[in-house]
Amino acid sequence: MPFTEPGTTITDFLMGAQALFYACLLYMIGRRHTSVLLWSVAMLDVAAAAILGGTHHGFNHDNQISPLLWSITIFLFAYLSLFMSCGAVLSSIRNPARRFFIVIFALKFLGFLLYLGTRSQLEFGHISWDYIPALLMVLLFKLYSKYARNDPSSNWIIAGVLVSLFALPVQASGFEVNEWVDHNSVFHVIQMIALHCYYNGARYMKDL
Repeated sequence: MPFTEPGTTITDFLMGAQALFYACLLYMIGRRHTSVLLWSVAMLDVAAAAILGGTHHGFNHDNQISPLLWSITIFLFAYLSLFMSCGAVLSSIRNPARRFFIVIFALKFLGFLLYLGTRSQLEFGHISWDYIPALLMVLLFKLYSKYARNDPSSNWIIAGVLVSLFALPVQASGFEVNEWVDHNSVFHVIQMIALHCYYNGARYMKDL
């Protein structure tokens, strides 16, 4: 069985290994803080999405398994947005506003799952309707937390969000130099930088 899209596949697997490593570290660091645990689960979610996505890209031979892996990968982004948003809220604002936003994020999550369920074919672009608003909300909460109480996690999380937002148009550009360097592989490398920022920010989070 020939190995397809090597650049995309290898960078996906590297990102998956990185995210899994960070997920374990955050779990050990954040057992007393739900916000840190949520970011640990978010990293675990990224690891699963990257490994499944890499398997899809590397062994895409028009079989029944590969499209299923891709569908699961897209759905995992809905959970990623939920975990990131709720983790940011828990470490940035207090009740009752915190409860309000968590309900909003839960409703957004359910609505996005319903939206994905109505699509006849899932594409990476579909995640932008949920992922980009989630990134912007995380950015806003951490900007507030930075200036309201000098939150030590804010600068790293803000940097991670900005890097992730920069990565999205790179992925959408569709450019390709060769089978090793294209929009997907470069997107993954940029996202690995964002993951490093997210980890360094999440390890300083504390529940309010």
